[in-house]
Amino acid sequence: MLHASFGKAPCAILLLALGGCSGFGKSEEVAAVDPNMFPSTYRADLVRYLAVHLTDPAEFRGAVVSSPVLKPIGSDQRYVVCLRLGGTNRAEKATIFYAGQINQYIDATAELCNGAAYQPFSELALAKPQNSAAR
Repeated sequence: MLHASFGKAPCAILLLALGGCSGFGKSEEVAAVDPNMFPSTYRADLVRYLAVHLTDPAEFRGAVVSSPVLKPIGSDQRYVVCLRLGGTNRAEKATIFYAGQINQYIDATAELCNGAAYQPFSELALAKPQNSAAR
């Protein structure tokens, strides 16, 4: 009799283990993402992004930035922040946000940045490029 009950125990354990695996393969509900979530930390996000991607400290001085504005991007609307860098080339860039995060950093176009209300970007002037050569 003892032998018979011992033989059923591994089967019961196996069934419990397999029952626990039945959750695998089920798709979990993914929270909906708001693609147009306002980028409330856009200035700090830009400073971190630019510190990694720019190498010339001169580009950081005298930079100006606009506030986020919803603009048409393809068939959608996205928040866009325009930026004019310092330095000798004074490049104008546009940063496109998706769900409150930087999604694209591109050359500005008239459609994206014409008429942008620029403000001093003092936070960037205080930052330093992470990959700069000693200048």
